[in-house]
Amino acid sequence: AGQTWRRCLVFNSAGQVWQALYISIVLVSLLPFQCYDHPSPHSSMTAYSNVICGESDHGALLGLGITFTLLYGVGFFAVCVLANIYAPSLSSSNAQFTQHFRFLLFRFRVDRWYWGSVLMVRSFLIAMVPIVSPDNGNVQVLMLMSVAGVFMLAQALILPWKTYLLNAADTAVLLMLVLIGAAASAFTEQENSDSSFTTFILLIFSAGFLTVLIVLGHAVVGACAAARGKRPLAVADLEGTTTDFVTCIKALGYLNEQSVAQMLGSLGYFDRLAIKQFLAMMNHELHVGIRHGSRRISISDRKLKDVRSQLQETRTLSTTAETPGQVDL
Repeated sequence: AGQTWRRCLVFNSAGQVWQALYISIVLVSLLPFQCYDHPSPHSSMTAYSNVICGESDHGALLGLGITFTLLYGVGFFAVCVLANIYAPSLSSSNAQFTQHFRFLLFRFRVDRWYWGSVLMVRSFLIAMVPIVSPDNGNVQVLMLMSVAGVFMLAQALILPWKTYLLNAADTAVLLMLVLIGAAASAFTEQENSDSSFTTFILLIFSAGFLTVLIVLGHAVVGACAAARGKRPLAVADLEGTTTDFVTCIKALGYLNEQSVAQMLGSLGYFDRLAIKQFLAMMNHELHVGIRHGSRRISISDRKLKDVRSQLQETRTLSTTAETPGQVDL
């Protein structure tokens, strides 16, 4: 007898397929919105030149496009966003939730669980490129390069994928999109009326200038607060961080070295790299000592040697206990 289907596994498999085909289905759903102008006052669909935009045939296609865009492009995206919002609270207490939305979470680092929704935003924006000024290739190329460039920068800074290879591959794909857009811009035709292109350029520069102003303003406010002796806005809750750090250290003290090694082995490359960088920083802080009026808190080299010797003794005892000896019969 065949095994019965489990609803959570079926939902996960269907979600994986829907997410993989997201950009393709959205592109098809948006085809009725892509119309190019004729020398006459009429316009036709880019995909089907015999369909005049605004007439009855186009209205039927437009209704289907709006329906599929709302149900799939917006609806499926909304479900994924809600799943990402509730993932931190439900994933630890509800195993069914984790199995249902495994397709959305399992490929990314634990602290980057939300990146599945970010990828869908990127796909939706790329699918919107042909709709923006269909008669002006310059605008479309610039929008494609802008979307790819912004998400390439975010990808390089956040490194959401679990492995180094996947992060490098995703960054390389986005870089190729930028290079292809730059090469294609040399072959686009110059339009007689470039008002839309000029407007798009101004919007991009305005958004970039506004972003720079926000970042600089935030830095200035934080610097002024620090100069007045107040807590900077960018500093997290120090008391909560201290409590979590001490609690984590004490909890690790109950584990042996083998258990810690097993836990580290289950982490991804970038998670282990972050831990290694943190340990290097902490070792530096502990070794520096209070010198030349420094406010750093440190322990002496003697205490560090004692800690290392205790760890070596524990490791030796553990190895001795695992060595098989004579067995009394």
